[in-house]
Amino acid sequence: MLLAESAALIDVKLNLVKNCLWVHELNRHMLSEGEFHTLFSKLKIYPVKFFKYCRMSESTCFIILEAIRSEIEKEDTNF
Repeated sequence: MLLAESAALIDVKLNLVKNCLWVHELNRHMLSEGEFHTLFSKLKIYPVKFFKYCRMSESTCFIILEAIRSEIEKEDTNF
């Protein structure tokens, strides 16, 4: 009887380990909040994650953004 209970307990623990995945705080709400709009502002807190996402440092990213700001900014049109 003791052997069967031990085997069952081991099976339960193994199933818990298989189903347990760690998800970074940034990725938890990506589906509900949207990816870019909320993620980009939160990435500033984690420089390593920012670099992996943008493939450049935060300072380089903002230098490029300032250089192209006038080209990508929304404009009022007559159409």
